[in-house]
Amino acid sequence: MSIKIIYTVLYTLALTVVTLSFNSHASSKVEKKNSVMMKASSSPIWLALLHYNDKESSEITSTDFFIHEQGAVNPSLEMSATIEAFFKTPKEQCRFPARKVFIEKQLELKFPTSNLMKNSTLIEMV
Repeated sequence: MSIKIIYTVLYTLALTVVTLSFNSHASSKVEKKNSVMMKASSSPIWLALLHYNDKESSEITSTDFFIHEQGAVNPSLEMSATIEAFFKTPKEQCRFPARKVFIEKQLELKFPTSNLMKNSTLIEMV
């Protein structure tokens, strides 16, 4: 075997090891974040924000109150949809300022600031 082939094989092997290591680390971080999110979405505070009466469904029947179509019966889906909405459309934070504060604290996230939120005195009170 030539030296060039040996170096190519070693280089490819090293890249594979680094990639696998990175993917494993990234995967464990995602699993940890998912675990934290699942715990937060079942916390009494989150359930109270969604007006869940018996942890199975919300007392609110208006679809305008929920971002996810199954938010009234699935607090985890509602949290995921809320997070996505706050990142994609920052003005959505103005509809649910308490959710914003809760998610940022529990999940250690920082959402983009909406111009409406910058001018809100409600946020200063929280």
